[in-house]
Amino acid sequence: MKETPVSREDAQTKEGPDYFAYYASQVKELISQEIDFPLSTIESTGTRTGEGVDHDVVEQRGFSGSRSLFSNSIGAGVSEYKKERLNALLPQAASALKPEVDEMLDPVISMRQLQEKLWNRDSAAGKEGTKSDGEEIADNIPQVSSSSSSSITALVCPIDSRSSEEGDDDLEFLLGTDSTLVEESIKKYSDELLSTLAHMEKKLEELLDSVASTCRPMTSTEKKQLQRMIRNLPPANFDRIADIVQRHKPIEAQQCEEIVVNMEQEDNTTLWRLYYYVQVVERAKKLVP
Repeated sequence: MKETPVSREDAQTKEGPDYFAYYASQVKELISQEIDFPLSTIESTGTRTGEGVDHDVVEQRGFSGSRSLFSNSIGAGVSEYKKERLNALLPQAASALKPEVDEMLDPVISMRQLQEKLWNRDSAAGKEGTKSDGEEIADNIPQVSSSSSSSITALVCPIDSRSSEEGDDDLEFLLGTDSTLVEESIKKYSDELLSTLAHMEKKLEELLDSVASTCRPMTSTEKKQLQRMIRNLPPANFDRIADIVQRHKPIEAQQCEEIVVNMEQEDNTTLWRLYYYVQVVERAKKLVP
């Protein structure tokens, strides 16, 4: 686990080490490696890890017993050594990836604001054209040369250290002089932002799948409870539920408009991914005043 994150290979807006690919590969490698230390022989409860546990019986004890619903899930299918390494690696990943995600927020918001300015301008221009009964609107504003592209690049580049007031003034000027060049530049950096975000999402999904693959089999009681929890989600969260369910489906099955979550047919990794997503939603609700 001492390797250094490699540089990004894709032409993305964010430069530097690719922590998303690094931690996704590290978790996958840890779980899949054959060389391992022996399991600890006896747990504090007197039961060997992963052996002889009747989860349905244990669950009936409720929170007053040694286990409850959905407890002791992650790492149940791996040795104690791997579990310890996983417990150390995941907090490292969270600490490294959170700032990476936070850094993308301002560029995405800035790009969205620029796109809205363009849409508003085009909408206003369309209304003016309608009012003139189809008559062409004279363009008396002088055009700028292609040498202005460097200024536009600096303006629409997501990583921009200048003040928003300067950016707004420059944007208004450039829109009035060569809007086509501005639109092309904005599209270029928008595509790069989307590429970066897609890469982050892909590697994060791989990491989460690897972690969920270590979970013990979900019991029938847990499946029924999970089904109830999903039904109680706000409708806005159903799209994400569909994304998780479809991840491991054949491409043709992903084209279906209606998604049915069958707890008895879904694989164990998908079930635990669904459960932990529901948990994230529940925790987010508690943060809202």
